[in-house]
Amino acid sequence: MYQKFLDAMIKGERLQKNGHLIRKTTIRNYEGLQKNLEEYSLLKSKVIRMKDYESLNTTRARISEKNYWKRFYLSFTEFLYTKADDNYVGTQIKLLRAFFNYQNELMNPAPGNYYLRFYAIQEETPVLVLYPERLNFLIHNKEFEKKLPAHLKRHKDLFVFGCTTALRFSDLISLKPSNIERINNNVYVT
Repeated sequence: MYQKFLDAMIKGERLQKNGHLIRKTTIRNYEGLQKNLEEYSLLKSKVIRMKDYESLNTTRARISEKNYWKRFYLSFTEFLYTKADDNYVGTQIKLLRAFFNYQNELMNPAPGNYYLRFYAIQEETPVLVLYPERLNFLIHNKEFEKKLPAHLKRHKDLFVFGCTTALRFSDLISLKPSNIERINNNVYVT
């Protein structure tokens, strides 16, 4: 089921709410969720199952299904916390909720609304400020740079480049040489 969901995004059959195609980076996030679900399933020796809500005819069956998804949520988030922090876990849960929403609206089986109880945790990331004097020191102090081993020089350069371009770390590491242009002794990111 999840693979059909992914394929619909890749083929452009599933679009954003504004009608635009889903970006490749977003699809990679969904592929990461798929990997986590598979890893979780192997680790717990459980197949993640989904029942059609309409086929759950008794109150007992619906309560049982609700409890199944509650246990899954707690166990899956516990598994995710072994790998990362609140923001990553929250993002994975948001992606999982989007899958369930899609499944409910367009596919069979429709799992019902149990997934709405999946809480996507998000931690406020503190903003760290680097004073202009410190950045200037890192850029221009050649004596300091001479004392650094080669690997720290590269890290310093990457850090300074990130500070001066305001790119996130994930954006910096995905840059290719073709994204950097030199024009009249100036460097530009394209």
